[in-house]
Amino acid sequence: TIKCDGESSSIEGKLLEKLLCVDYDKTQRPVKNHKTAVNVSMAMHLKEYYVNEMEPSLVMSVWMTLSWKDEFLTWDRADYGMETVNIDSSNLWRPTIETMRNKEAGSFEKSCNDHKCEVKHNGTVSCISPCTYEAHCSSTNVDWPFDQVLCTMYFSSWMEFATQINITADTNISREFLHEDRSWNLLSTETEALVPTREESFSMVLYTIILERHMGVYAAIMTPGFMVVVVSLAVLWIDSASSDRLHILCATCLGHYIYLEYIYWHLAYNTKDVPKILLFFRDSLLINVLTLIFTIVLRHTTPRKNTSERLIDRLALRAASTSLGCMLLQVDHTVDPKLSQRSWGENQTDPENNRHAENGANGTNGDTVNLVVDGYDGNNTSFTVSTKQHRTGLGIIFMDPTINCEASTDPLNKEGKLLRNLFCFNYDKSERPVKDHNTAVNVTSFMHVQNYDVDEGKSTLYLYVWMSISWKDEFLNWDRAEYGIDKLIVDSSEIWRPTFVAFHNLNSGNGDSACANHPCELKPSGIVLCVPPCQYEALCVSNTANWPFDSLKCTMFLGAWLEDVNQINISRKSNITTGDIEMSHAEWKLQSAELLHIFLPDNTSYPSLEYIVTLERHIAIYGVILTPGFLMIIINLAVLWMNIGSTERLYVLCATCMAHFTYMEYLYWRVPYHGENVPKLLLFFRDSLVINALMLAFTIILRHTAPKGDSSERFVDKLACKVASTSLGRLLLQTEDQNDNKQPGTTEGENAERGNANTLRSDSVDGETVNLVTDAPDRNASTLREASVEQQHAKVVIIFMDRIMFICFVLCYVFMVCGLLPKENI
Repeated sequence: TIKCDGESSSIEGKLLEKLLCVDYDKTQRPVKNHKTAVNVSMAMHLKEYYVNEMEPSLVMSVWMTLSWKDEFLTWDRADYGMETVNIDSSNLWRPTIETMRNKEAGSFEKSCNDHKCEVKHNGTVSCISPCTYEAHCSSTNVDWPFDQVLCTMYFSSWMEFATQINITADTNISREFLHEDRSWNLLSTETEALVPTREESFSMVLYTIILERHMGVYAAIMTPGFMVVVVSLAVLWIDSASSDRLHILCATCLGHYIYLEYIYWHLAYNTKDVPKILLFFRDSLLINVLTLIFTIVLRHTTPRKNTSERLIDRLALRAASTSLGCMLLQVDHTVDPKLSQRSWGENQTDPENNRHAENGANGTNGDTVNLVVDGYDGNNTSFTVSTKQHRTGLGIIFMDPTINCEASTDPLNKEGKLLRNLFCFNYDKSERPVKDHNTAVNVTSFMHVQNYDVDEGKSTLYLYVWMSISWKDEFLNWDRAEYGIDKLIVDSSEIWRPTFVAFHNLNSGNGDSACANHPCELKPSGIVLCVPPCQYEALCVSNTANWPFDSLKCTMFLGAWLEDVNQINISRKSNITTGDIEMSHAEWKLQSAELLHIFLPDNTSYPSLEYIVTLERHIAIYGVILTPGFLMIIINLAVLWMNIGSTERLYVLCATCMAHFTYMEYLYWRVPYHGENVPKLLLFFRDSLVINALMLAFTIILRHTAPKGDSSERFVDKLACKVASTSLGRLLLQTEDQNDNKQPGTTEGENAERGNANTLRSDSVDGETVNLVTDAPDRNASTLREASVEQQHAKVVIIFMDRIMFICFVLCYVFMVCGLLPKENI
């Protein structure tokens, strides 16, 4: 602070007293002609930075240099022998330059620390100060982790047009003293001075910064995911009948699911787009599940006996006849594709042990049986940057709000004279600005939403807005012809303001805490326009039953605190607009915003406005998150087609039970903690877990269920046999027609005896004749036939019950999916 009440003994002190203590007014622009613009040049020296991916925004620590000419701070070097003098910035006029920041529009904290300025003898002022800025960034997760961010930052005057303050950028951002960030590489910086297109427009400087993510650590992070994909492909070369293939596929399914969740938690919530890498592993998980299903199908799919040759059979034999086919199918020798229908029938694969055996019996009563073993093995398994002015935060340097009414001399320019005449004689900012106390002040309010955020835990919407409020002050008018001034810029603390309060704000009991201090614009007619940055809170109502397809309906009341409708009247022209939102929210999309005027018939009521904002949740990312859950359901249904006696079926069902439990816990932590309704999606997977447990229980029961030999035939036995006698039933139950097993020209007894004889197998694959002596008395043939029929009958009944269980569970899932569809958002 310069002491003007005493006389300094030093030359520098005398110079400072001469410059600042006589007629200098730091609240007035430093020009002698009020029509002259103050030219301000900017230079930024970047020291360090980091990227906040959750916003997204770029936080920079810089040295900011501002230079302009003050026509009132000049002296003759010959009188003082000094070319420059250092003066604290608080003692000088400073340009009200702001930067459009991200969120926090309701705070006017300083971005720069206090600093000293260098003043030259010709009036040139240069101020260098350490500052911290937060720049807007536009980013998309589509190319993550190969993504880039484009950050923009606008510098502009607060309320002064380009005809009053003209801002220019001499050079680009300097990186001479830059300390690079570990995670992001600075690719390029650009500086552009936006030329005003009309007189009543603001002078602006645009800084554009492009950064690229470092790829070092992500190369190691992504390696396990691609290794899982490689294992999923390599396992296809294992025999489909091998249990190892089934176990590995189940393990890779679990590996895909874990890796998907791992990538998901590494992503930043800064965009509604889904990364392509996340979609890649989602599709890879789907392919893995399909591979598991096809493996189950191939394990229980074999050519039937005495059936015509299929197209797939011919294609397989033709491929096996080539050298490349032998290498791909891993067979030892080529196969002649020109096999006759008779040869095809003779070389059918037995469904029990995948080996053909043909018996020629010379006797049936203890005689020698000639068994011819064929040597052929039939098991051949094969940025644009928007230049729109985006005011979402406050700038760097502020004008002293106090108007100097105690100066002994008149101001040097017309702006100072006008300010003194308006505010220094009989103006009382505590009184309503009307000459007749029975007259209401008409106030028009426009809310410009710049940004928003949602706290789902508190069910609260945070609105970061510029609140444009205008009214007429009958005591603040002047004759334009006398002063030649079209408008004045004054601080809001110097004038009367309507006390608007958001009734739902939890942390603010008055209007001053919700909105920051700000300059206002005065017109000769007395029209006052104030555009303060404010932060409001709206209470929201949501039905979490439809999560993640839910919506939010948020309501906020804004009105006068103590003045009734006879003192303050809110104009019907008041409105709300969301067109200034440049950065969309990652989680919520703003659907609509409307304003309702509340006018009660009682004249003593307080005027208020009701703002209703509707938001809808983005579901793109949830499409990937929900995929593993529904793939578990597909595996549950597919496993019912496995053999009921297969141990792998029990293993897979136990694994899906554990996966259901883990997935339910994951969804539970993702659901927001508000709303009394349980999300239908959580109930869906709860019921799916119950179905999974029932599948496991029924599988265990069916493995130990068989009709008793001495009991009467049950209804389910009759129904199973009736279904198995139809073509559709044989397809559903995967059984063969009994008539296809009979040899032509033989009786049923002979076919039964031949069938019993066919149960004999040999380990020889050389095509040699093996002589076996069997004791097959006639008295035992009937008993063997009856046992074989009963065993086949029991197998058909169990498969039939298994298919009934499959159909029932499919219908259950269909009804559950229908109930999962959202009916009403709120």
